[in-house]
Amino acid sequence: MMKKRNEKQLQAQVRVENPTTAAEFAQRGWNHYSKKEYFRAEADFRKALELSPDNPDYFYALAMSLQSSGRPQEAVQAYEKAIQTMQKPDDENRVRYLMMTRLAKGHISRIKTGEWRIDT
Repeated sequence: MMKKRNEKQLQAQVRVENPTTAAEFAQRGWNHYSKKEYFRAEADFRKALELSPDNPDYFYALAMSLQSSGRPQEAVQAYEKAIQTMQKPDDENRVRYLMMTRLAKGHISRIKTGEWRIDT
């Protein structure tokens, strides 16, 4: 069982090191983000968006990278695009939709006003 797990982990690592899908680029982007390699993260999130241009998660991730790398105005645009690309949720995704929308609005408010407000 341990051998199978290690093989799966190795395969997952190879996919992240050599991504081909939007999800793999996004995963590698988050790996870079967690190491504070924001410019590398940005590049991977942009590649994920090239492959999946209407994915709000990738716009949100891009916005986080832009904000962390000191580019707040570009981050605001990416947060706004994340909100715009979110589809009206079905019952199963309603909470996730509301949470992501509120977080994006909170980040936008903080960039624009210095205050975290999610009710705007």
